[in-house]
Amino acid sequence: MSFAHTYLAKHLFLPLSIQEKPLGNTGIIIVIPSYNEPELFTSLECLYNCTQPSSAVEVIVVINSSEKNFDKVQCLHDQTCEDFIEWEKQHRDNDFHFYLIRHESLIEKDAGVGLARKLGMDEAAARYSAINKPNGIILGFDADATCSKNYLVEVEQFFIQNPETVACSIQYEHPISGDDFDEDIYTSIYLYELYLRYYVEALRFAKYPYAYHTLGSSFGVRALPYTLQLGMNKRKAGEDFYFLNKMMLLGKYGEIHNACVYPSPRVSDRVPFGTGAAIKKMLGINDRLYYTYHPIAFEQLRIFIELVPRFYKIEKDKLDIILQSVHPEITKYLIQRGLYSKIVEINRYTSGLESFLKRFFYWLNGLEILHLLNYLHAEIFEKIPVVEASYLLMTDYYHQANYSQSDPLYFFRQLNHNSK
Repeated sequence: MSFAHTYLAKHLFLPLSIQEKPLGNTGIIIVIPSYNEPELFTSLECLYNCTQPSSAVEVIVVINSSEKNFDKVQCLHDQTCEDFIEWEKQHRDNDFHFYLIRHESLIEKDAGVGLARKLGMDEAAARYSAINKPNGIILGFDADATCSKNYLVEVEQFFIQNPETVACSIQYEHPISGDDFDEDIYTSIYLYELYLRYYVEALRFAKYPYAYHTLGSSFGVRALPYTLQLGMNKRKAGEDFYFLNKMMLLGKYGEIHNACVYPSPRVSDRVPFGTGAAIKKMLGINDRLYYTYHPIAFEQLRIFIELVPRFYKIEKDKLDIILQSVHPEITKYLIQRGLYSKIVEINRYTSGLESFLKRFFYWLNGLEILHLLNYLHAEIFEKIPVVEASYLLMTDYYHQANYSQSDPLYFFRQLNHNSK
């Protein structure tokens, strides 16, 4: 029985589409959801021109639409499918195969980028299962993204050198200057990427153990852990955040710093939030400051997180004493969320500090942290412009002299590169 047999029997949303058996040395499968994507072939060409890794590579493009919007994209999708046939003929390679699967007029309540990723990633899992390769790599990518030439070889080497790693985030950088887009778009994507990077770096400052970037265009996961965690979700947006946070909780998560994905900064209404939606929103308002969580909130969060190891095998009266050093609103929120009972429960079922911490942060996961920060900013803190917040984090918390005059996005990008 193949390693993915049970998962595929219970959790496939639609029947598998690709009949051709994969090569036995297939080691990387890239999944690209594609809805109304005129730049698809630019992305495919970029992947094809990457330095070839030692293993065979497949790319699965998932053309998709809902029953509600099929009519408006049918012509483009028909043309894309026709063009793909000719493009694939010209790019056939013994160790690099491209596939296009088409799922149109999907049920409205399910259709979206999450389902499209799931359909493609389930195909990938099935293909690895057919050749009994549970450690095969599945990469998330986007139909308007490009990447560095070393993308595939660096991904392969990372997973070879880190055999225990089940999933990872990959370095990304949006284009923030050039001639392809209006200056307003470059300004907006600068602020949006700064917002993403500030948030992760602030979580790292707060000592949160699962502070990683979660972009659908720049992640990788092994096939067996993908199936054991019941695969990708069907969310219409934020599917990458929920999926990758689920993978992080396995505790063997990593980052690739030596290769880079370049997501597009284009405006989009494909999803209710995310990069394209954020750019569209910013272009529609006069205030381009883009507000984010105040650094003080992360400072207070850090105080709490540094105390968590002391919760192991603790008695309630001592816990109350320890919590007196935590901001009262953080304590209030977490108690409302069941902090006391959760600590008792976790202590009951763990026999060591390491397993206690793993279970505790399974409870206080990335989504809970987000809810906590939203609560704090509704009750006591005020959000501030992301540039101001970034400078505060750079100067007050990272204690970097002279960085007050530096570009904060460049600083955070370098922090990410240097954290390897």
